[in-house]
Amino acid sequence: MSRILTWIRSPALPPPEPLPRWLDRSLIVALTLLGFFLPWTPAGVSIMLAVLSLLALLAAPKIWRSAPWRDPIIAVGLALLLYITLHTLWVSGFTPAAGRAINGYHELLMAAILLPLFRLVSQPHWFFRAMVLGAIAYAATHWMALFIPALAVALGSRRISAGLCLLLVAFVLTELARSHPRPWPARIAAAFLGATVLFAIDGRTGHVVLLMLTALVAWNHCSKHWRWAALVAAPVALLALSLGSSAVQHRVAETIAGSAKGANGELTSTGVRIELVRGGLALATQNYATGAGFARYGDVNRQSVTARHGPEAVRQKLHWAVANNPHSEFVMQIVGGGVAAFSLFIVWLVLPALRWQNGHANHALIGLALAFAVGCALNSMLRDFVEGHFYVALLVWLLARPTAPTHTNNGPCNACFNVPADPAARQAAPAAQSHACPANPHTALRSSSTTQAAWLSVQP
Repeated sequence: MSRILTWIRSPALPPPEPLPRWLDRSLIVALTLLGFFLPWTPAGVSIMLAVLSLLALLAAPKIWRSAPWRDPIIAVGLALLLYITLHTLWVSGFTPAAGRAINGYHELLMAAILLPLFRLVSQPHWFFRAMVLGAIAYAATHWMALFIPALAVALGSRRISAGLCLLLVAFVLTELARSHPRPWPARIAAAFLGATVLFAIDGRTGHVVLLMLTALVAWNHCSKHWRWAALVAAPVALLALSLGSSAVQHRVAETIAGSAKGANGELTSTGVRIELVRGGLALATQNYATGAGFARYGDVNRQSVTARHGPEAVRQKLHWAVANNPHSEFVMQIVGGGVAAFSLFIVWLVLPALRWQNGHANHALIGLALAFAVGCALNSMLRDFVEGHFYVALLVWLLARPTAPTHTNNGPCNACFNVPADPAARQAAPAAQSHACPANPHTALRSSSTTQAAWLSVQP
């Protein structure tokens, strides 16, 4: 049992091998662009994933030897993807619909490729820096949309992904700032992103996640004597602040209205959600054992809605209820793949919250996992959506972040950066906060636990 806990909390992966300089630089550029595109453009993400896939082929032997499947999060994710693939092919056969359903979960494979890439490249920190820059630019666009109606309409369909992505970046910034020597720039950026979700994005999911993450940040940043008070005071203060937000007021009014019909006889967004929950629960009770198939959710949902409301009602008023997306990843897993897929998905969600860093709980991973779990309860976020790509990429970047330096006899330490090329700069590096790793072909330098929140830049 102790070995399993050790594997879950602190898995031991082989030390990364050095890459050729041209390949290292190419991967850094591709990962940087991926980080910048992730918050706001699926097209850019698709292009960069294709580029990274080609570059990963060139580094395939080193990726294989880095054994990313030894990480329990990656291992369970691959097991879930394998189950989804086999189950879908067994139920639906080799059809285009089956291929689309399987491809909807390629983020689980993407995680197994990105983790070794982040560990192999010399400057992985540029990924998150670009992600922060992209998130800030995306947030500024939402503020502009308050004065440009056409832009607001264009951004309206992305409010769910925008809210979650901005909040995940904000939360990670606040956690990294705790151990950074200059924390306030990161905290100001995080506050700007949070304010954007509260005042400029009309997304219920974002508002719920913001409330939860605010309580978690208050808990993490307070001493033990004040944690419980902060856990209550911070959300209350946020609720008071939200009284001045027209976006929150609109969503609250619609939620209170519940399933009431609008002026044209159609249900409100909240009413649609309620009907989707009812239909999803009905399907879950019928298909929880073996699952109806990930490519067949639309079919079984249509049959269920038709049985409850009749074919004429479905054709005229309930067309929204026969979609192939239950708008809940939990419902999708248990209806599509049964209890086996549901269990694997739950384990995959929980494992990041159990990860340790330097012998302590990793608060950044805990908040990330909780926020994504809340989002998955309200939306199907893992099915090839912007949120799924974003969460997986940020998750594996955090998994690959530095830990306390540990030298080995067979390779470099588990956390390496290059020593500055300038002798004066190298001499100025405090011995208590850095170390040179002679086993690393790059001649590495790694930050201590007091500055590990910031990935140091690497000199050639």
